[in-house]
Amino acid sequence: MGNKRQVRAAWGLAAVATAFVPWLSGAARAAVVGVEADITALDGADGGIALIIDYDGNDNLYAKVVVDPNTGEFAGARMGHGNDQAGWPGMTGGPSVFGFSERFRSAHMIFEWDTNTGRVALRLLNLDGDSNRRLDFLRGGWVNTPGGSDVGFGGDTNKIALDEFQFVDTNVCDAFERANGDIGRMWRIDHGAAEVQGGTARADGAAIVIWVCENCGVASGVEKLNAKCKERNGSNTVTAKVTKGLPGETIQFSLAGDSRSGKETFNNRGKAKFKWTDVDSGLQFVFASSPCGYTLESRPTCP
Repeated sequence: MGNKRQVRAAWGLAAVATAFVPWLSGAARAAVVGVEADITALDGADGGIALIIDYDGNDNLYAKVVVDPNTGEFAGARMGHGNDQAGWPGMTGGPSVFGFSERFRSAHMIFEWDTNTGRVALRLLNLDGDSNRRLDFLRGGWVNTPGGSDVGFGGDTNKIALDEFQFVDTNVCDAFERANGDIGRMWRIDHGAAEVQGGTARADGAAIVIWVCENCGVASGVEKLNAKCKERNGSNTVTAKVTKGLPGETIQFSLAGDSRSGKETFNNRGKAKFKWTDVDSGLQFVFASSPCGYTLESRPTCP
């Protein structure tokens, strides 16, 4: 995804209509920006969970799904901007606050904005695990000039879980599979509080939690990949190790020309490794890739 300057250029209103954004699926969708995640209302939940896009430190666009405390189910939503303001100037297509025709406790939530048309879409898929159940809501008229580069999530209770956060149509950028506690280096808490619990994210205190673009699609600058090849009993073995990763994050190992690959998790010392046996002689190209796009490379030579 590039560095933060490049990401800002891609997400900014003036640039996004002409720049191809790598996490979107093709040029036809280059003007659409959005995020998606799995949401779950836990027992005793009260409040809501929001996905946030176009955040520039002053304004933002959000969709918030709200729980009925009497039933513990998601019962309605609010689409708006700023700090929980319902609607936006020039909003078209329906009310900013609305109830659902059917209720649910879990869903895959998608929130996106077409910068060319101003159309905003909230989509709730796979309601309670049923692929045949979905809800779609479309609104129009959102304009934010010059526009923001940041995305994230928010909430006003710590009893609603969010998981598998990602940019629309890409790999998961944060699966929250790490030790309970700190939300992690890839997030900035704008206000409120947030933490990881049981492999999901929880937000509290009218929180806004922003994805830190410097760590999205680029290595932090400290991760190191070292790959070596050793011959033993007439067979070559390539061992790849990545160090100084964030414990709990994943890394994908691959070897050019070899179908074998492995997704490994950094241990509590920030290390992950993978091996290939029976490797041919000669120069080898080993890669270690983050789910969000950065790739490290090492080139060992086998005898």
